[in-house]
Amino acid sequence: DNAVFDQKNLSIKANGNIEVFQIDGSFIIKNDQIFYDQKNNIVSSDQTTKIEDNFGNTHFVDSFVFEINKNLIKAKNLISKDAQSNTFKTSIAYINTSSGKVFGKDVKIDLNNSSSQNYRLRGNSGNIDENSSGITKGVFTTCKKREGCPPWQFSAKNITHDKKKREISYDNALLRVYDLPIAYFPKFFHPDPTVKRRSGFLIPAIKNSPNSDNYLNTPYFLAIAENKDATFSPRLYADDKILLQTEYRQVNSNTNHIADFSLFAEKDENSKNHFFYEYDKNLTVQDFESSKLNLKLQTTSNDTYLKSDKIKSDLINDN
Repeated sequence: DNAVFDQKNLSIKANGNIEVFQIDGSFIIKNDQIFYDQKNNIVSSDQTTKIEDNFGNTHFVDSFVFEINKNLIKAKNLISKDAQSNTFKTSIAYINTSSGKVFGKDVKIDLNNSSSQNYRLRGNSGNIDENSSGITKGVFTTCKKREGCPPWQFSAKNITHDKKKREISYDNALLRVYDLPIAYFPKFFHPDPTVKRRSGFLIPAIKNSPNSDNYLNTPYFLAIAENKDATFSPRLYADDKILLQTEYRQVNSNTNHIADFSLFAEKDENSKNHFFYEYDKNLTVQDFESSKLNLKLQTTSNDTYLKSDKIKSDLINDN
């Protein structure tokens, strides 16, 4: 809207509806006040600024210094959102205006997802580019935000989110439950929250049942074929007992099968189990517009097993 050109000091100070952009259109800076040092070829501002690039990233910063000769923007308190609506936050950021890559310190990454869970990563430092984001000496969890440590988290030397593979991978990962180390993985990966169907570990959970200790549930999803899959859900208890539950699903053109079964074993105690099965078939019966066969089988080894150990299944609505 207005500007002051200082020919003696080779500077320009501009105010109101400012746009600074590269000729090739790789990025554009928008704010209401900038200072251009022509002698050193530096653009800077202490005002809140919006920066957009052609990789689909939108950055908001409290202040910045753009060293044009180095293709480098130094920014404070950056909040960035990429093309997949993942959010990247850092107190100090460096943006390469040629590659679009962003480096930061004290990094927080919140992954976009349609569920109520909070998929988030935290780390000492990190970076984002068109294809991936990563942090060093970081943690990952989906637990709700709370004071103190989350109920569970993965900590790792390096955590990488591959946007194309839609996968989160870890180097030297340690699973912690209430800040206690439980399991170590030299290499580990799982799908990101946008994936609806792929073999791999699902998000672990910590739960408890009225008559037993707390347990860790580490489910694994197996995509067998386009019409077949299964979920293995082992429960790991602190003492000498374990519960293994599996659900198998198969859908054909005219039939649908679902089987759910479990085995609970405890030292010096009799084992307990359940088996549920449901079969649906669309029939072709003369003189009827539609007909269907539905078969259900439900059995348990103990009358109180389902309720006391909180066995959940889509095949039953009453324990």
